[in-house]
Amino acid sequence: MRPLPSAAALLTALTFAPILPGAVSGAGAGALFDGDAARQQALGEGVATWVAAPLQASDYQTGGALYDGEWWFGTYMMSAMGFGQLALEHPEARDRWIAEMERALERATAKDVRGFDAGKWGEDPLDAVDALRGDHAAYLGYLDLALSLHRRLAPEGRFAALNDAVSDALEARLQARTRGILETYPGEGYPVDNCAVIAGVALRAEATGQPHPPWLDAWADRMLEQQLDPDTGLLIQAARPSDGAHRSQARGSGSALCAYFLGFAWPERARALSGAVKTTLGGDVMGLGVVREYPPGVDGQGDVDSGPLVMGYSISATGFSLAGARMIGDRDWYTQLYGTARVFGAPDGHQFTTGGPLGNAILLAMLTAQPLGTFGE
Repeated sequence: MRPLPSAAALLTALTFAPILPGAVSGAGAGALFDGDAARQQALGEGVATWVAAPLQASDYQTGGALYDGEWWFGTYMMSAMGFGQLALEHPEARDRWIAEMERALERATAKDVRGFDAGKWGEDPLDAVDALRGDHAAYLGYLDLALSLHRRLAPEGRFAALNDAVSDALEARLQARTRGILETYPGEGYPVDNCAVIAGVALRAEATGQPHPPWLDAWADRMLEQQLDPDTGLLIQAARPSDGAHRSQARGSGSALCAYFLGFAWPERARALSGAVKTTLGGDVMGLGVVREYPPGVDGQGDVDSGPLVMGYSISATGFSLAGARMIGDRDWYTQLYGTARVFGAPDGHQFTTGGPLGNAILLAMLTAQPLGTFGE
């Protein structure tokens, strides 16, 4: 199984773009953008089949056991986000999508699925979350955002206690970190993972009827002011945890994904970052919307974060940017980006046939991202 298309698939799509006008390649985008129940829920049904499948980390074949594990967990986390958004958008099917969300959360919290994080830290992130030594920013942060979205839908639901435990643990780590950022793994810090952390904590507060704690808004402001490139407004990809010193350039994949996360708590921050991605990195190849991984004039290689790069354009950055386009109400940009997903993803109505489990889960979450103002106000 291939979670994301290969570079060859993207190159083929771009090569044949001239004979696939944008109006054709973007067909169906309008219905998805407008929240058409049949179109959106058909994609949800396709993702539900992946959640129900007997997936294993080895199915992802990224070339590294750690990345296989991350993508396995990411499949369930992004599925949960997509299902939760469907429950919000389609109240008539709310119970069905909450049930699917809970199935995804069951898998995301399973001991084998969280094993990639336990292996890096030498401690299980959920065995005693209140007594952990490490930050576990990626696993706990991404999980908590999904748990908090579930809490918004089911305040007294079955995952409420776990949501409180994880959010409380992350709050303690954030308050203790007065400089720098939380660690994803020992010695490794990624601002986008911290965006997930702060969004999940903020959404838990909202879901339980509480305002954002002032210290959390201040922490978010400090982190983003340090980790947003002043020239482009894009998010730095990697930073030293102890003091936040930059270890990489600002990049498209992390910026677009962070914008999605910020939409759950800080709408204007999300709007600004989504705008920076489009303005600085967005492009048009014969009507297909594409997003570069690196700013103009910056050379860089593709990696597990960006996916393959073709002419500098990133599969991940392009896909994640769908969320920003829908959140800010940019119908034309959403249509162009969807055209790219449609050309090389080959949707059959229920799933993108070349997307595999992770690609389909991500696209469901991004395509159904909620308009700014749904959260955080």
